[in-house]
Amino acid sequence: MTEQTSCGCCAGPAAQTPATIDNRAGLSAIAYRSGTWAQFKASMLDALSTTPALAGLQTRSDDDFTIALLDSWAVVCDILTFYAERIANESYLRTATELVSVGELAKLIGYKLRPGLAASTALSFTMDTPLLTPPGPSNPPSGSPTSIALGTGTQAQTVPDPGAQPATFETIAPICARAEWNAIAPRLTLPSAPVMADAGADADGYVRLASLATAVKVGDSLLVVAAGTADCPQLPQLQQVASVEPDTATKTTMIDFGLNAPLQSAASPPTAQGAAAAGASLNDTFLWNSVKGFVWPDQSQLTAFGTAQGWSIAALEDGINALQGSQPPVSAAPISVYAMGIDAALFGHNAVYWYTIPLTLQAGNATGWAGYTNWDCDYTLADIPSYVANGAVDLDNVYPVVVGDQVVLQDGDSVFPTTVATVQVLTRTGYLMSAKVTSITLAATPNACDFGLRTTRVLVQSAQLPVADVMLCDPVAAGPLTLDGAYLSLAVGQLVALTGVRNDKQGETDSEVVAIAGLSLVDGYTRVTFNPELTGTYVRSTVTIDANVAPATHGVTTTEILGSGNASQTFQRFPLKQSPLTYVSATTPSGSASTLVVRVNGVAWTEVDWLYGSGPADQVYTVLAGADGNTYVQFGDGFTGALPGSGTNNMQATYRYGTGSAGLARAGQISTLLSRPLGLKAVTNPLVASGAADPETIDQARPNAPSSVMTIDRIVSLEDVGDFAAATAGIAKAAVNWIWDGSRYVACVTVAGPGGAAVATGTAQYTNLLAAMVGASDGTLPVTLCGYVPVTFTVAATITPDPTLISTDVLAAVKTALATTFSFASRAFGQPVFSSEVIGTVQNVPGVVAMTLDSFSFSGAVGAGPLDPLPALAPTLGVQGLVGAELLTLQPGPLPNVVLAS
Repeated sequence: MTEQTSCGCCAGPAAQTPATIDNRAGLSAIAYRSGTWAQFKASMLDALSTTPALAGLQTRSDDDFTIALLDSWAVVCDILTFYAERIANESYLRTATELVSVGELAKLIGYKLRPGLAASTALSFTMDTPLLTPPGPSNPPSGSPTSIALGTGTQAQTVPDPGAQPATFETIAPICARAEWNAIAPRLTLPSAPVMADAGADADGYVRLASLATAVKVGDSLLVVAAGTADCPQLPQLQQVASVEPDTATKTTMIDFGLNAPLQSAASPPTAQGAAAAGASLNDTFLWNSVKGFVWPDQSQLTAFGTAQGWSIAALEDGINALQGSQPPVSAAPISVYAMGIDAALFGHNAVYWYTIPLTLQAGNATGWAGYTNWDCDYTLADIPSYVANGAVDLDNVYPVVVGDQVVLQDGDSVFPTTVATVQVLTRTGYLMSAKVTSITLAATPNACDFGLRTTRVLVQSAQLPVADVMLCDPVAAGPLTLDGAYLSLAVGQLVALTGVRNDKQGETDSEVVAIAGLSLVDGYTRVTFNPELTGTYVRSTVTIDANVAPATHGVTTTEILGSGNASQTFQRFPLKQSPLTYVSATTPSGSASTLVVRVNGVAWTEVDWLYGSGPADQVYTVLAGADGNTYVQFGDGFTGALPGSGTNNMQATYRYGTGSAGLARAGQISTLLSRPLGLKAVTNPLVASGAADPETIDQARPNAPSSVMTIDRIVSLEDVGDFAAATAGIAKAAVNWIWDGSRYVACVTVAGPGGAAVATGTAQYTNLLAAMVGASDGTLPVTLCGYVPVTFTVAATITPDPTLISTDVLAAVKTALATTFSFASRAFGQPVFSSEVIGTVQNVPGVVAMTLDSFSFSGAVGAGPLDPLPALAPTLGVQGLVGAELLTLQPGPLPNVVLAS
């Protein structure tokens, strides 16, 4: 047999494994395969040619058993290297795609994935008012007011949107609810005081009557009597009504006398401080001498005094409220208004002119004229014998006048008001006349020469018209607020919900939940200060304050048996039957705290982040989030954490379940009471629920985990402040700036919640985060916290699509690209937007041939010139303090001005 020379046609390809691996930095996925199926098969075929023992195997046909075996093994190698590559990718924080992998990697640096965070809000409860008959300080109830103790865990539920599930909220602090606290009103009036003028000065002006005075008409004369002082006595004034304006809303009537200047003003507030002597009795004398007209800077001092005297707070409160609107026993009304029912003349005012009487009648008929032949010109009261004799004024007819009536004599500019001292009806003869008249004597005598017989009007038969208090029309805003009565049971630190029509937002109804910072009693009315101060201004007459308010968070409390302890088993682990476990906002570095309490044999054990570092006697446990979605409680091994004692069902857990964005309820959406103690009528949430966060995702954990190592739960540098806030549960974005706050430079952190949710001042999330940052710093770095300012811009563009594609699909892809590129998730605080970014985003969409940017401006901008870029401001110092940085995003919506070329 002739030896054949090899031509190499039967030789396989050269060995291709192990393949060279080369990954540049910054990749989101790495290559880690030593080969693929084709490469492994090629390498094994090459080995057939180079292995002497197999040199005789010349076939390379796939249907050969040997080649088929190699092919099968190449498939196995391909699978093994695929999983090896996946394992390699899961071993790095940047390239891992499984949340479990990221969580395990984070554990290596002591970081736990942030759990979901429960939404928080304030629940405003309403009690049944029929329990008080009648309610309110204007007509206080007798005895102690009915109240309800609402303990921690009082439940209320949302009315779910279509297709959604209801979310249950529980109160996290006990309150005492009272019916009279359902809708406390601010004080709407102040006692009247006269506008002081020089004695005898013209007092034309206006006054408000405390009724719908339908009998008063334009042209009527009213007597206005104002209390004066020794230095500035006020004479009664006879005023003629110029206009009458009834106000049905307040059931008052504005009477204008012509000069549009007030006759009444608000009385000066009391300045004397209240004091009380031991042994006092709870009666009107005590209240007038110690409460009404006095100031108690801290009303708790009065309640403490009352308690020491054995008085109930309710009785003291009722007594004070019963006196509201009344005058002290020895005081006259500051302003009195009288309607004069009779407009009479003097007897003889219509006598025949003396010189027209025939001479034959003049002789012997001068009765009444007293011999004065010129009486028509200057005949006055001083010339009337009856007045000269006993001060009697004879009216021209019989009138129903009674002693004590106000009476006014008017002759031109001469006006003399006084009262009726005596009244009698008699027959008078004089001036060639005889008539039955009403003769009255005056309590005070005028200058008789000022009032002529023919020209004097006598206004009498007075009816007093009650004068209304001065209406308070100033808006309710930041600063102290006086309530409509005495509310002695209110307490400092108590939450209240103020609701009213905004004075600064075109009639929009709004609410604020604030805490009571101070309580004083001024003239028998409770005056409150708030913390924080009110941010809006409200129309006073629309404001109501609900003091039956309790803080609440999303979640339902449950208690269950975890299982039985076994002292011979290490690292015992028990699942919770309900999930997800509720975490609430807290002043911890992570920004959250668990609601789980675990007891072993009735003794509460302590939750720790890690068992590592615990001693054999430490009664601790840790909480683990399982890959199956369950929550597990794990105990130690007797070295790192104590072993739980053996027993049957001796391990109990109490916790709340429910968390995340499912608890983001709109204002007023929580309206279903699940806890219904007797007397509780309704519930609502005046504010939106805020602070919720879903469990940390991979994209959030990648930057947050390294940040925790950079800060190590403490704040030293400016960058630490931003990193600390960004790694806190419920914070989606955070940025820090060094800024002047008006008195010093501070580290101002601007934050936003998930999806752009606001982190509002006064919320639990805001308060806890700020407290945590301050606690993590050493005090040398001043830190402040601000919510961000959302700003949007609009785009108008004309798109020319590839004619071979469906144009509407291309347009939809353009709008999606714009919305994604300029969304909350994609933008940073203070980041401007360039027109080139918009153009590049559109041009990079597959199918776009050309585009024209027609306009590019802030949303709602009117008359503004073109800007490029559109700026987004860093934190600034505003009128009311620091304002957070702006976040500039594309205006949400369908983008109607992004259109196809025609």
